[in-house]
Amino acid sequence: LCLPPSLCRPLSTVIHQKAGGVILFVIRFLNSLNKQGHLVYCLESRRWTWDLEKIKSERVSEDFVVHTTLQMNSLPKPFQTGLMIAACLGSIFNGPILRKAIEENELDMDSFIKSGKDGGYIEESESGSYRWTHDQIQQAAYNLILPTQRESFHYHLGRRLLKNSANCDMNGDFLFMIVENMNRGTDLKLNRDEMTQLARLNLQAGNEAMSTSGFHSAAKYLQQGINLLSKDSWIHEYDLTIQLYDAALDTYYTAGQFSNFEVAVKQPLTHAICFEDKLNSYHHLVRFLTASGRSEEALETCLSVLKKLGEEIAPNADIKSLLAEASCVKQMIRNSSIDDMLDLPKLKDSHKIAKISFLSTAIRCSFEMNQVLFAIIICRMVKLSLQHGLHSISADAFSLYGALLTCPIISDFDESYEMGRLALRAIDTLDAFMMKQQVFLFFYGSIAHCKDPLQGK
Repeated sequence: LCLPPSLCRPLSTVIHQKAGGVILFVIRFLNSLNKQGHLVYCLESRRWTWDLEKIKSERVSEDFVVHTTLQMNSLPKPFQTGLMIAACLGSIFNGPILRKAIEENELDMDSFIKSGKDGGYIEESESGSYRWTHDQIQQAAYNLILPTQRESFHYHLGRRLLKNSANCDMNGDFLFMIVENMNRGTDLKLNRDEMTQLARLNLQAGNEAMSTSGFHSAAKYLQQGINLLSKDSWIHEYDLTIQLYDAALDTYYTAGQFSNFEVAVKQPLTHAICFEDKLNSYHHLVRFLTASGRSEEALETCLSVLKKLGEEIAPNADIKSLLAEASCVKQMIRNSSIDDMLDLPKLKDSHKIAKISFLSTAIRCSFEMNQVLFAIIICRMVKLSLQHGLHSISADAFSLYGALLTCPIISDFDESYEMGRLALRAIDTLDAFMMKQQVFLFFYGSIAHCKDPLQGK
């Protein structure tokens, strides 16, 4: 007010008592006093004047949010609408998104932004983005929406954003904003088509969150998508249902939500139409069982799935069976150079890819439980790669087979070293960079020292 403290002290004391010393509250309270004529600038005396008795009698809520909401209620209705919409878009909101959220003739976007900045409600953050000047101001604006209307307001705001968006916009934060708002309205009486549409959006949002390692957010979206499915979705929305459960199982496992996993995994294993549609669920189930320390169950599940895929392996196989498998592989690679094997076609048959994937998973389950079975599975992986084509997992199979050849009952160190070199080159040839760690482990830990001097590079 540009006045000496001695003149302002009576006023400042009352203001402090009313506003509790909260600076935002003080500023808002002073603005409201000015609008009511209790605090005005006198041109005659060229200073601020006030009616202290009226200010003392002014009733003020102890809650800043409540007080600010009451102030906002006196603003023009179109401006209030803009504040409510912006409050639902988050603490920072994008100008173009806000424009899509506003219906034509509802309010003037430029006028709203200017009034919001002039009133101290919002400020420019970055080019084209705005933020609330304080989170309590955002909350006050949100409180303009009646509690009984909030679900409906959020849902219809999300639908409006969806309607006004192009397919190219449906990613990242914009997608999450649409889904978050629409999910707030799931308790409304939505029809079947609306629920199916929202389930698809949750699937899309869940996959988007997974791609950015937002596992817990992804789990939330996918669980919401599953909750929106109708009881007969396995009949009428089969593709959507299987996609939601496949994505959810991956997310639950990665996020460590094992209780949700155990409930969800039963659904596709029970209701999926064909065995191929159950493979992802079996894959995640085996990972879950292994991580839970139930390796025996995991191995049994793997062998059961492999049998259905046409790759039967006897769980009680003996050394004789192992030597026969190793001899068969040796015959297949005889007279073949590393270049010859790397020139083999890539594995494209989805059935065979599933087979080598489950063989690879069974390797991890059987290592500590059954060494003979472990070695036989390695031989089967190499045979499948040489017979039907190379896969990224083949690099791991070659390094494992090379390590197997160094065991006392075989002791073929020359062949072992060649298979190790094949595995190393396969990493680049097959883009098998995910297998690099395993290949290096077995080559440099079990194979290389048999041929290379310890002083070698």
